[in-house]
Amino acid sequence: MGASRAMLHALDNCAVGEWSQEEVQLFRALNSVQTDFKAGTDALELDIFFPPTAASCRAALEWLHWALKEPQFNLQGFADAQLRMKGDTTFREKSLEGASRQALLERMYPSHRWLDEAAMLQVNQLTLGLMKKAAQEQLGSVAGLELDLVVCIPSHASGASGLMHEESFEEASDAPVEEEEAIAEMRKMLEREVCRCLGSLPSSAGDQEAFQAPTPSASSRGAELRVHLPDKEARAMVMVGGTAPGYWGRGDETWQRTARYKGFSWGPRAEQDPLYPARATQLMMECLNARLLGRVRDQLSLTYNCEIELTMFEGFDAGHFLCKVFTFPQTVARAAEAAVQVLRSLSHSRELTVRQECIGLTGPKR
Repeated sequence: MGASRAMLHALDNCAVGEWSQEEVQLFRALNSVQTDFKAGTDALELDIFFPPTAASCRAALEWLHWALKEPQFNLQGFADAQLRMKGDTTFREKSLEGASRQALLERMYPSHRWLDEAAMLQVNQLTLGLMKKAAQEQLGSVAGLELDLVVCIPSHASGASGLMHEESFEEASDAPVEEEEAIAEMRKMLEREVCRCLGSLPSSAGDQEAFQAPTPSASSRGAELRVHLPDKEARAMVMVGGTAPGYWGRGDETWQRTARYKGFSWGPRAEQDPLYPARATQLMMECLNARLLGRVRDQLSLTYNCEIELTMFEGFDAGHFLCKVFTFPQTVARAAEAAVQVLRSLSHSRELTVRQECIGLTGPKR
């Protein structure tokens, strides 16, 4: 995880192919090509933005071609990426929420530390060789590449001010035809440029082993953690974590064992619509969030804000949720009890297999 994040930081500013770093930056600036990289646990996201013109599209795909085929990583780029990661890690570990999250996930997944952000010790252990190895394994071929192209076509019925203007029947009937022609032309241009720029990339590496999805499993033992950070202002936070299904409806081994114990099943709807489990889980979390606000904040006045963060992995069967309740040191115990009661009430009544794992109670030292 840390090597992949460092690789993306370095890839954003490195030389590619026969182009130097300065030439790449100038090429991207002249063609208005911008990038935004995100290193997820189960996928790497490379977002490339460019104007909807053939020249800018060709420039963006040309850069992507050489970035995937021949990235030129050097020691200076690695040092800059590592320094940036150290800054992000220091900020996260010194924040109340970041320290609580890290401690909670370490207890939930003691054997799978890669599910969370890299700690400072792991960032310090990164090397240029590890970063190059991560790039070769994840960007060395287009076998697992998913390319999504999104283009905004201006509407014919919108004026310069963005308001609908009055038009005749003939103009109204011609508008959809013109828009469809513009969309078809744009799609044809994008497909042509994609085939031209990315068609020569290798489909798969010859010495690459068959991919095996990881099988992380959360701990089945609940625990209560206390994390203290020195601060001038007295603050506290309750964090409750538990397992959740993955994006395609199956969770890790702990989640599946709990589901069998409760006799839970998604039913025939999941077979008809593969996205049904993900949407149902997201809707359940919205209901939980509303109940938390109504009970813990409005009725009991134990918090000024609370929210639930849901993570459902697409590349493997696992997921988890983190319920965060921001409160005060004198009410932290009552807030933790109230939050757990709300989470358990809905999960038991709906036969959902979201399981409470552990509670993180954090407060500053005086």
